[in-house]
Amino acid sequence: MHVFHTYLGYLKTLPARSAQDDGGLAAAESLEEARDDFVTHFWLCKSDDQLLAFSWDGQVHAIRVGDLPHGTLSSRGHKLLDLLEVEEPPIAVQTAREFPDDRYVVTATRYGKVKRSALAEYANIRSGGIIATGVEEGDDVIGVRITGGTEDLLLATRRGQIIRFPESDVRPMGRNATGVKGIDLEGDDEVVAFLVPRREATLLGASAEGYARLLAAEELRVQSRGGRGVKLMPGVRGIGDIVGLLDVLPNDAVLALTESGDAVSIDPDNPAGNGRAARKPFMLPLRGRKLVDIRRATIRRSTPRTGEVQMTLSI
Repeated sequence: MHVFHTYLGYLKTLPARSAQDDGGLAAAESLEEARDDFVTHFWLCKSDDQLLAFSWDGQVHAIRVGDLPHGTLSSRGHKLLDLLEVEEPPIAVQTAREFPDDRYVVTATRYGKVKRSALAEYANIRSGGIIATGVEEGDDVIGVRITGGTEDLLLATRRGQIIRFPESDVRPMGRNATGVKGIDLEGDDEVVAFLVPRREATLLGASAEGYARLLAAEELRVQSRGGRGVKLMPGVRGIGDIVGLLDVLPNDAVLALTESGDAVSIDPDNPAGNGRAARKPFMLPLRGRKLVDIRRATIRRSTPRTGEVQMTLSI
């Protein structure tokens, strides 16, 4: 079964044979009827796999993939929040086939808390959902990842700090725990991105004023959990707030979303290590528009959508 999930929260499932001929492109294009929507997750699942949807207030809901309504190549799909019968869309969606003790659900919050719980604790989620993590008053969950227990975790803040530390620095806790300090925040700073970087990935950070920086993940040294981290864009003034951080590989498709609703296609399509000054911040071609988010689009289109601007970056 192919399962598609979009930036605006639409979900569609298709039998694998229906989507495999073109890599899911036709099914993805029908999900992109709205100009500012695109596929962010594309899973190949079995019917008994569980779709896990995490909310900002620390709850998690589950749906068996085989119980999801089937779509067609041309259908838009269904709003995931309607399928879950909840009032607000989830902030993170994952899939799980098995629930072993040696895999973990790792959560991060706006105020810099991180928590790790065994995936086995999420094996039996009742229809109304369960607590995925405790959340302190005024805080909220900004990201969730399922890990193998030996990953590195990255947090990036609105004011441009970034920290990388071993997952093992966060001891496993029960679902109700609120977690431990992942990064030391100064003043009113807050976490805006949580990553578990893929092997050999390049980090792409971007700010509201359109500044961006490419940085090889291995260049970011591993620190102890709870430190201040380092500057994502050192030596540059007036960059505005950091709005996002992604790990990208060659052939990934990335969209930079502007305040006016336009999409800039950042196309990291050249071979890695070809000499571009990845350490130096540069400007995205936003023509004066404010940047609000950057996202990785799972299905790569051969031609841009109406309204998209293309930019090629070398990683």
